[in-house]
Amino acid sequence: MKNVIQLDDNGFFTGFSTADESPLEPGVYHLPAGAIEAPNPPDVADGARARWVGDAWVVVLPEPEPEPEPEPLPYQTAAEAKTAVVRWIDSLTGQIISQYPVVVRERWGIEELAARAVKSGSPSDDQLELIRREGATKGRTPLEHADRVIMHAMNFRAIADEVNTLFLSVDGQLDAATEPAQYSAIIDEAKAVARPLAESFGLTV
Repeated sequence: MKNVIQLDDNGFFTGFSTADESPLEPGVYHLPAGAIEAPNPPDVADGARARWVGDAWVVVLPEPEPEPEPEPLPYQTAAEAKTAVVRWIDSLTGQIISQYPVVVRERWGIEELAARAVKSGSPSDDQLELIRREGATKGRTPLEHADRVIMHAMNFRAIADEVNTLFLSVDGQLDAATEPAQYSAIIDEAKAVARPLAESFGLTV
């Protein structure tokens, strides 16, 4: 009996095995399947393997780890980024306007004109009746309700002005961007700028 080299089907060293001497032919050894008589394989580093090729050992290094796939960019084009900006702004302003039915929102301009006419002392009969009737539902006098309507209109206009300025700024930056990777950074920066302003109006970015 003697030690021999054991290989797998591809010739790689897997360990040692033993070969038995033939009882009928002294000096002849029966090798197990896949075994060879050869020098011991060389020491190899972690991950490397010894392979018997022809009449010599070859050290086969491990395949390098593939580079990780880059994270896909959220926006491939400026148009996609602009669509995302519009959706974000709509969601922001939607926190205000979604509290009111469409038919109510459509009357805001009429209410503001009537309220300003009441404050100036020159409302039409219809304008005065509108402010009086709506104020009565809130327990307010016509002047008190006119003040409240004007305050709300000014607040909403201030928000709209800030949003418009932000939108134009972001839109221009997206147009000037030269690489898709810049789009996300531009939008993230816009949200960071908008956050304290939105919070001052009670909105969530």
